[in-house]
Amino acid sequence: MTEDPGFQRRRTRAIEPEDPIVATEDAPIPAGQRRRRAKVGGHAMKLKAPERKGYVRRFAIATPERIAELEELGYTPVSDPSIPTSGLGSGTVQRPAGIGADGSHQRHILMETPDELFAQGQAELEEHNGQIDQAIRAGRDVTGRLTDKETYGGQGSINVER
Repeated sequence: MTEDPGFQRRRTRAIEPEDPIVATEDAPIPAGQRRRRAKVGGHAMKLKAPERKGYVRRFAIATPERIAELEELGYTPVSDPSIPTSGLGSGTVQRPAGIGADGSHQRHILMETPDELFAQGQAELEEHNGQIDQAIRAGRDVTGRLTDKETYGGQGSINVER
């Protein structure tokens, strides 16, 4: 077998410390002196990104519909060369993240929005959820789908005096 002269074999011998610490039944190795495990799985990088002051970042499924939906809410795709990506030349920070309902591989894209827009969106969401909670407490059907009076008075878990 001839080897390429530029090919270098990888050395597999571990470097041993000068005085190795050996654990015994009576004396385990102290936590600060244990060998740290390397992060070899994809979970170390999968959906984490550095924070940016004044912005809220989130990963979203990279479908055109979802990206358009988030752009309407004030999010923009992040293009930062200092963040590791698997975006295949797109310029945006992307990561593989699971399998879709149709069996295809899903990609997630990092998007960000200013803190002010994020807080405004959260306030709108809280207001909407508050209206739904009030309707549930009052026993009202805000959807208009329940018409039978017995539906309200059935074996529900919410007891409201009317």
